[in-house]
Amino acid sequence: MRARISSGLLATLVVTMSGCTLGPNYQPAPAKPGAAGPLVSVSPAAETAAEPPDDWWRLYHDPTLDKLLEEAFKANTDLKAAEANLQAASAALDIARDAFLPQTTAGISSTRGRDAGTDEILELTGRRPQTIWVHEAVLSLGYELDYLGRVRRSVESARADAEAVAAVHDSVKITVAAETARSYAQICAFGEQIEVAKRSLAIVSREADITVHRNEAGANSQFDVVRAQQLVAQVRASIPPLEGQRRAAVFQLAALLGRSPSMAPTEVNQCVLPPHLTDLVPVGDGATLLKRRPDVRQADRRMASATARILRLFWRQSTPQAPLTLARRHGDYLPCIPSPA
Repeated sequence: MRARISSGLLATLVVTMSGCTLGPNYQPAPAKPGAAGPLVSVSPAAETAAEPPDDWWRLYHDPTLDKLLEEAFKANTDLKAAEANLQAASAALDIARDAFLPQTTAGISSTRGRDAGTDEILELTGRRPQTIWVHEAVLSLGYELDYLGRVRRSVESARADAEAVAAVHDSVKITVAAETARSYAQICAFGEQIEVAKRSLAIVSREADITVHRNEAGANSQFDVVRAQQLVAQVRASIPPLEGQRRAAVFQLAALLGRSPSMAPTEVNQCVLPPHLTDLVPVGDGATLLKRRPDVRQADRRMASATARILRLFWRQSTPQAPLTLARRHGDYLPCIPSPA
C-alpha cells in the first residue's frame, strides 16, 4: 500500500525543507570606531573625499604612461595566470549553481524476441505467436532536495572562492601598474636631473671662459682659473652617472613590458618632467580604503569560503543523522527536522 501525499502538502514540505540551512552564516568583522571618518592629511585643499578610480594612473593625463601600462598588462604572464585562475573559479561557481537544476537522463533500447503479453493477445485473437521488435525509451528526472543546505553552502563557498581569486587578480594588476608607473617616473626624473646638469654645465663653462679672459687681462689670478675649470669638470662628471641610471630604468621598464633590452622603448628618453597630478587627489575614507585593498578582500573571502565549507566537510565525514544531532546540540543552529532520539 502506497501513501498518497497531496500536491499542496508536498510543495509546502519542499519549501520548508529547502529553506532550512545548517551551519554558521559568515559575518564580516565590524569596522573599527572612526574608520569611516576622513583620512588625516597635511594638505586637505589638495584632495577630495571621492573614491579613487580603478585605473588610477589616468589621473596623470599622460598618454605615454597609459600606453605603457596597456602594453604591460598584455605582456605580464603573472596577470595572465591570474586571469586564467579567475576564469576557472567562475566556471567552478557555474558548476556549483548547476546543482540546483534537475538532472535528466535519457536512453533508448531495442530488443527482438517473444513477449509473453503479446503472445497471449495473439492467441486470444486466434493468431499464432511471432517474434517482434520491442522498442523502449526512458527519460528520468532527478532533483536533489537541499533540505540541509549542502548545495546552497557549496554555491556560497564557490562564490567566495571566485571573489578571492578576483582579489588576487586585482593585486597582481595593481603591482604591475605600480612598478610600470614607478619605472616611467624614474626615467622622467633622471631626464629632468640630466637637463638641469647640462644647463649647469653650460653656466659654469661660460663662467670659466670669463675667468680665463679676465686672467689674460690681468684682472684675477691663475688660481681663479684653475678653480673655475675644476668646477666645470665636476659638473661634467655628474652627467654620465645620471645617464647610466636612466638607461637602467629604461631596461627595467623593458622587462615590465616583456621586451628584450635591445627593444627597450627609447621614446621615453625624451621625457624630462615626471608625471604630476593636476586634479584633486581622491582619497576616500578609512573604511573604503580597507575595502579597496586586494589582500584584505582576499582574506575576507577566504574566511567566508571556509565558513561555508563547514557543513560540506561535516556532511562527508559523518552519518546522515550526525549533522542534525550536532545542530540540535548547539543552540545557534537548530535544524528544521529533529534528529532521532
